[in-house]
Amino acid sequence: MLKTGKSDSLKNKLGDAQALDVIKINYRIGSIFLSSSPDSALHYFNEGLKVSQRIHNDTLSAQCLNKIGILKYNSGEYETAIGNLYSALKIFERSGDKFRSMRCLQYLGMAYNEQGMYEKAIDFAKQSLEMCRTLDDKYSAAVSMGNIGSVYVSQAKYDEALGYFQQALQTMEELHNKQGIADALNNVAGMYEKKNNLSKALGFYLRSLARKRNGHQQGIAAGITISGWCIKA
Repeated sequence: MLKTGKSDSLKNKLGDAQALDVIKINYRIGSIFLSSSPDSALHYFNEGLKVSQRIHNDTLSAQCLNKIGILKYNSGEYETAIGNLYSALKIFERSGDKFRSMRCLQYLGMAYNEQGMYEKAIDFAKQSLEMCRTLDDKYSAAVSMGNIGSVYVSQAKYDEALGYFQQALQTMEELHNKQGIADALNNVAGMYEKKNNLSKALGFYLRSLARKRNGHQQGIAAGITISGWCIKA
């Protein structure tokens, strides 16, 4: 109800708004609906994109393209997602926006992985990791490590995947990120299971389960769950 009221208030401002404000308002409304109503979010980001392209505002165009790309990724439209994310990335790179560039790289890596294009997936995921280190963003670095590990899992390269999941676990532990630790423990456990080291797998699964219980997490599932990484778009 609160979200609907906030979005309605913003919609009421669209009628008399100048082009720049129209873009920003559509972007804000899209962000409100990002999780709860993806179709509505997509509509408003597309509206913002149309105006930003009409007035040749590359910065706002890139921000809208990025959100559209994320929504398309979430809906499984990976080819469309890649097109939008790559367009956004080029603009972010030109403007020197390293943080948003890094986020685009992460999603591009994941989208290529979903398409089975593993060389490109690894390339983008490793680029994102390097940028995370440049930004000294340890949380995002752990996310990128998890993404690299996931690509190696897709290729059945379990030793390589295990190495990156262990690095992600170590980083999440340094950050005291409870959910990140639980996810990383689960991923490490999955790799030991794949490698038929069931005693180690059980140990890591139990540690992950304990973390989730302590955090009052719902929907705890047995078996391998590759990556519960939370990318902050």
